[in-house]
Amino acid sequence: MDTFDTQETTITDDQSDRTSPKHPDEDTNPPALTPGRFAGLKATSLEWFRTLRSIFPIYIGVHLAFLVITCLAPLYGIRDFAWGSVPIHTLWQSWHHWDTGHYLIIATRGYDVYYRTAFFPLYPILERVGMVFTHNNPFTAGLLISNIAGLVMLVVLYRLVKEDFDQERAFRTVLYLSVFPTAFFFAAAYNESLFLCLSLLSFYEMRHGRWWLAGLFGFLAGLTRPVALLLLIPFAMNICSNTSFASKLFVSISSVAHLSQPA
Repeated sequence: MDTFDTQETTITDDQSDRTSPKHPDEDTNPPALTPGRFAGLKATSLEWFRTLRSIFPIYIGVHLAFLVITCLAPLYGIRDFAWGSVPIHTLWQSWHHWDTGHYLIIATRGYDVYYRTAFFPLYPILERVGMVFTHNNPFTAGLLISNIAGLVMLVVLYRLVKEDFDQERAFRTVLYLSVFPTAFFFAAAYNESLFLCLSLLSFYEMRHGRWWLAGLFGFLAGLTRPVALLLLIPFAMNICSNTSFASKLFVSISSVAHLSQPA
């Protein structure tokens, strides 16, 4: 009798499960953004914001110095320091020198002569895109790109040094790089700040084991300057030290090689 009751109860439960309506949006998978993951994203965002707040005084101070130099430098080429003969709106043209012209020509006309192939394409491409926001002025777009990349570069450098040492050494590293005598190239319409920014991002992603992002930033750095080819050395060393990723990569390459073999 007890066995019959148990079987009847089981059948009744099964029938109720089959007949009970389910909402079409119900899913047994957990939500993509769990509270714990949201808290982690929030903590990471706050950490990046604190880093930006730490280095921002250095960034602003250096750029204020660049502004003063920009205003005063043209006076030394004018007779009797006549300020009135220098229109204010033309002062920024004092940054238009040397390789800047090559990047502007590539951004507007492409590689018209063979020797300009020494200047890699990513920076002129970004200048071309930036012309949409600067009324078709590639020079202003280049200045914006360089200075934004310079800010990101300092933030990532601070994070890298802080992870290995401490906050004070990270601050000093950013300060010494910013006041280095040739650091003004990071603010000019050159690709130096973009290249160093992408290289540091590649190192940062290597440090945290995000290999595909590290490879992407390294690839973009290679489209900026040819010396980025040397990033393959630390990339390979980090992959070899990470046995799990190296084994997965080896399996993927072996599978591709096997599929590419003729039948």
